[in-house]
Amino acid sequence: MSGHFLNDKETLVHGLAPGETPGRALQGYYVITPFIRDDGGTVLVNRGFVPTELKAQGDRTSGLIEGETAVTGILRASEPRTMFVPAPDPVRGEWFNRDVAGIAAARGLGDVAPYLVEADAVAGQTSWPRGGQLRVDLPNNHLQYAFTWFGIAACLVGVFGVFAWRRLHEPA
Repeated sequence: MSGHFLNDKETLVHGLAPGETPGRALQGYYVITPFIRDDGGTVLVNRGFVPTELKAQGDRTSGLIEGETAVTGILRASEPRTMFVPAPDPVRGEWFNRDVAGIAAARGLGDVAPYLVEADAVAGQTSWPRGGQLRVDLPNNHLQYAFTWFGIAACLVGVFGVFAWRRLHEPA
């Protein structure tokens, strides 16, 4: 989709991203920026991750996109807030989940699409924010599940066999 970003209305959402060292995560923020489409309408775009030390927009001006641009990415639904996620504080700009309706209302954006776009990574990009943070990893544990359930079934057959044998061979 093509259009332009409203950089002055970006929202930072607390998050983690894979670090340089395997198993270590970077703490920082996802940069959610309203995007005005050429064909009309507004959609929120998760432009990517910035480390905590680059929270201020002035510290990452090389990553701001001004003017007409195109965005590619994956559509995602708004994230529901679970009981272990703190409530957002829009006045202080503290967000802990990607709540499309809440962010749109706090920024006074009006009618916004009910989804957001997770921006793709840009090859060779050295500036922040960095897109492509969404990792689609569907585990294939079917063999493990099969062994588990067939093992449980075999145990149940064994327990029933012992029960039935005792019932049949009990003195009357």
